[in-house]
Amino acid sequence: MLRTGQRVRAFQLRSRASMHQGQIVSVDGAQFQVMLRSAGVTGEDYLLEIVVDMGPHLSIPNEAVIEEGDRQVAYIRQASGDFVSRQIRTGRRGELYVEVLEGLRSGDQVVTFGSFFIDAEFRMKGLAESWD
Repeated sequence: MLRTGQRVRAFQLRSRASMHQGQIVSVDGAQFQVMLRSAGVTGEDYLLEIVVDMGPHLSIPNEAVIEEGDRQVAYIRQASGDFVSRQIRTGRRGELYVEVLEGLRSGDQVVTFGSFFIDAEFRMKGLAESWD
């Protein structure tokens, strides 16, 4: 997945306050060389961030996923405006998004901000109904 010319962001391990940008200048099997464009880069250890294109995948923001033990749930807004929970199965997780392997379709409107509160409301309603 690494190619010559890909952008690289490098952070010093001891202090991630500063970020240096660069690009991959060569790829040879499992090894690659990076050239950083910033001045003041020393021989210290760096954490490299390289964004790779993995092709089209269905993904949702990480905050839309609610962990329930060994299950993962996302809330979907239906055309009526109601919310329903869907059990999902996720794949690769990035910094901002997670791949959805099962449980959602392209075009589903998932709840991101506030999904925790919707989940809490659903749980309270479920408990209230079981007390009657």
